[in-house]
Amino acid sequence: MNYEVLLQRYAEEGDEEAFQALYKRFNSELHGFLFESCPVPNSEINDILQDVWTTVIRKAHLYDPTKSARNWLYRISERVALNTQRVKDAQKRGGYDICTFNISDEDIRHYVENKRTGQSVSDPQQVLLDEEQRKQIQDSIAQLPEGERKVVNLVYLEGLTLKETAEVLGILVNILGVQLRNAKQCLKLMLGDLVQH
Repeated sequence: MNYEVLLQRYAEEGDEEAFQALYKRFNSELHGFLFESCPVPNSEINDILQDVWTTVIRKAHLYDPTKSARNWLYRISERVALNTQRVKDAQKRGGYDICTFNISDEDIRHYVENKRTGQSVSDPQQVLLDEEQRKQIQDSIAQLPEGERKVVNLVYLEGLTLKETAEVLGILVNILGVQLRNAKQCLKLMLGDLVQH
């Protein structure tokens, strides 16, 4: 059976039978890989494996069918396990780290747009709240590493596309995407409940 074709069918068509065939073939193998190779407690392997398959579902569209499906699944498994361990280590230290939390582009655009336009609100309490939120966002963006801060400013404040931003910074779009994702995850941690509104 050609697993590359199955993964491509799932990525392009959402073919559930293809996904089930991949799951049936690789789930036990990936469990063994996580058990033997990754720095995670044995009691957490099933949770991590579930996160692996969730990541496969979310990122199937990124799969390159000219590459090995097996290797792609192993890379995802390793990254999910390492990210899980990194989050735990950061929590033990009490500090921030790049996490697997998600923050939507709409959340960032909404708050950055309010910050940029200084949108007036008739309710004085809301004005104070908005000003406090803008200050929190500004401070949080300022705390990002320089590369990630530049990406956030160009994409969200200047409104450039990812391709345009990559050209301005002289980096690959893939690298830019990683920096933007990392920046969004850091902002999610720093801003907490603010981005939930």
